[in-house]
Amino acid sequence: MMDQPFQFIDATNIDERTRKQIRRHVMKGKNAGRRICRPSRLATTGRLASDQLLVGNPSPSSEKGAAQTLGQACVATMASISNGSVLSMPFPVALSPSMQAAFGRFFHFVVEKIYPAHLGLCHCSVLSVWLRDMFSDEAAAHCAVTLMDACNELCLGEAYSSLESLHHLSLAIRLVNKRLAGDDALADSTLTLVMMLILQEQIRKGMFEADIHFEGLKKLVELRGGIEKLETNLPLVLKICKIDICYCLQWAKPLTFFRDRMCHVRDALAASGHSLDPEAAISTIRHAGLDAGLYALLVDVVDVCKVFNAILPGRTMETTTFQEMLISILSRLNRFCPLHTWQGSADGTNTEATYHIGLTIFAMSLFLQYDSRRAVRYETVFVRLRNVVCHRKEGVDDDLRLWAVVMGGIWAAHDENWTWLVSEIVAVCARLKLSSWEEMRGVVQRYPWITVFHDPLGQAVWNRVSRDTTGLSESSFMSS
Repeated sequence: MMDQPFQFIDATNIDERTRKQIRRHVMKGKNAGRRICRPSRLATTGRLASDQLLVGNPSPSSEKGAAQTLGQACVATMASISNGSVLSMPFPVALSPSMQAAFGRFFHFVVEKIYPAHLGLCHCSVLSVWLRDMFSDEAAAHCAVTLMDACNELCLGEAYSSLESLHHLSLAIRLVNKRLAGDDALADSTLTLVMMLILQEQIRKGMFEADIHFEGLKKLVELRGGIEKLETNLPLVLKICKIDICYCLQWAKPLTFFRDRMCHVRDALAASGHSLDPEAAISTIRHAGLDAGLYALLVDVVDVCKVFNAILPGRTMETTTFQEMLISILSRLNRFCPLHTWQGSADGTNTEATYHIGLTIFAMSLFLQYDSRRAVRYETVFVRLRNVVCHRKEGVDDDLRLWAVVMGGIWAAHDENWTWLVSEIVAVCARLKLSSWEEMRGVVQRYPWITVFHDPLGQAVWNRVSRDTTGLSESSFMSS
């Protein structure tokens, strides 16, 4: 009656280590959903209290109290996390030895890749928010494990265990659904859990699953009274807006949560000692008669670039300010020409279209790219770049086109199918009589360009174009 074959394991001739692994695997299912209070776990918590890593005794039901104590714990344990020593903090679920190491690598990625230190960004607040979210409860822990697995697989080319990851994902979805049916359905922490699920699906390119989670996120925000009602939790609002922007860029979806806080960004930069000079920014813009909204955005971006290019060693910028800046820029770019409708909409002159796609990739390169590689391939953006560069040349200055295609080259640096970009870069450089990276750099720096960030990537583009073009030399640029 049963077609399922059975296999029996001989457990009589195995070593102690293998026997423990078998027991651990069996107990995962038996203990699912239970909170195990082992003496060793309690002892670890006691050591943390004695070391004053967790201050006070907040109620488990108090999200605000948990956020404060975990924020304090975050700052105190940054050094141990960077060394991969995560067992000094009580995690809501058991971590395998390989996961302990992956945990440390993940935080290194978050701090060093998503928010580049050479841009002068302060990372303490980012780490605090991540730890607060990941350590809040069992559901958050399972979501965090699946997210870390996706990020490590993307950034390091490794996954600690696909089966283990699926196990945590299934538990995370079950616990999130349970929460959605309870009193905490509209809590900030529930919104955070749903965003973790969306993000790991975006990284794994699971559009169908991401669609389901994103529709749920929109409904939760709507039931809370809209994004404006969440302003008391600024990190949560910024996460929602970033998830929305990435979702829009990746799959050409409409932008749901528009946010423009550039006026607050200017105030925050001025308060932190970074000088802003809109008049100086306006004097460097080479094109008049642009759409008023696009022109105002271009002035802001040029002004921000001047701030980054003038940051002195030792001076930092708050990551909140950095995120507000990028969200504002990309929201306004989407309002000028939504990606999900650009194929059939009037998106301005050819010059405006070139500025639009160049500024889009400029902003994306600052928080969606690491080590000259993209976190996710945004196909719609790349298709639009090719359409603008190859089919909307009339009336566009060569130096503006060069900046746009170099930005495209930075974004597509590891793409195999970038032959058309090579051809465009070679052709524009020939018309402008540019025969070296230094000469090309002098042209692209007239447009939005952050020297410490884009110079190495731009030079890598020049080097690859030189290498990939058959027989290319400095003289062949001149004679093309």
